[in-house]
Amino acid sequence: FLTLPQTQIPALMMTLMEQEPEPNSSSLQRELLAHLPESFWSHSTTDVGLLKDAMPVSIKVKSGVSPPSIPQYQLSWKASLTSNTSMKIQRISCE
Repeated sequence: FLTLPQTQIPALMMTLMEQEPEPNSSSLQRELLAHLPESFWSHSTTDVGLLKDAMPVSIKVKSGVSPPSIPQYQLSWKASLTSNTSMKIQRISCE
């Protein structure tokens, strides 16, 4: 089980994502990596790195708040023609 102070989480995330670290954070990154369990890392090319002992993430949604909504991307004119054609075929076959 791994416990980190809130202030060290960004450095751990940067290390895991292999992004450029902030200056003077390399010793902190080495320290954080030293505390990670061996089961955290993949051991072969076919290993997907499952964490058998990891706690599941639980997200609690505030009551009365709608989740963010992102509109669907615009369909191309070819897609709309295909949709119209298939609707016409369905209508004819149902008659």
